[in-house]
Amino acid sequence: MIGPRSPRVPVCEDPRAADPASKARHAEVARRYAWDRRDKARDREPWSPAKQLSADLATVYSDHWGELDNDREGRGLFAILLHTLAQRPAFERLAADARDTFAPWLSDDDFERMSAEAIRLKRRWKPDTLAQRIGLTYADQQRLGVHRYIGAVDVPKAERDRLRAERRNANRLDRRRAAGVKPRAEYEANSLSRAEPWKAEGISKATWYRRRKAERDKSGTITKKNTPIGARPVSPPKQAARPLAIRAGMRLGPPPVTAAGPPFCLTPLHAFRDQIAAIPSR
Repeated sequence: MIGPRSPRVPVCEDPRAADPASKARHAEVARRYAWDRRDKARDREPWSPAKQLSADLATVYSDHWGELDNDREGRGLFAILLHTLAQRPAFERLAADARDTFAPWLSDDDFERMSAEAIRLKRRWKPDTLAQRIGLTYADQQRLGVHRYIGAVDVPKAERDRLRAERRNANRLDRRRAAGVKPRAEYEANSLSRAEPWKAEGISKATWYRRRKAERDKSGTITKKNTPIGARPVSPPKQAARPLAIRAGMRLGPPPVTAAGPPFCLTPLHAFRDQIAAIPSR
């Protein structure tokens, strides 16, 4: 049954539909797809450290094992993932999906017991401790891109920070070179400070730059600080300000008198002036 269209859900009718019934069916399908997209966007979980860490653990597990072994080590690895998932909403659905992916051999009783323990404790590990538990090396960490919340067993944190700073500086230098920025050594080799032409003339540095500026001003060279007057945009002269009486709407002379009678826009000043003029002089 086709209901009324929702004003908040866009409906895209198929132009290939010819008859009204087909258009209505296509519109209903489009409306339901729009509702589904809206509900998914509304229920989408925001980013959190637990969400990022659980995704990183799933990446490492899929790369190293795929399906975990049914032994003590495999159960321990799956317990780490459960404790991380317990810090996120919709734990039951996420835990069931993780079980189907990494531990399908786990019985229902063991799964319920491990899930209850994860919800009750919600253990957390430091990056290096977690790397020791799952056996992640620095090469695998960089290859998989899971360096934010998981450390490495063969490279300490201080060394990882130094290597990360080197990569960041190298990337920044590449961006500067791509933008056309010259290296500092090349810039200084061709600079006036390195050539020091004032020494050859036997004058001071300040005097040399002052004479250079005077010559530039005399020759009319266009620079940022020295622009010829003809190249500057000349603004039109400002209109002279009118007297205060005119700006206030008052006339200096007597108001015009027409056949229709006195003007209708007399100001109090005009009326007072007319009264003074009507007084006979002695």
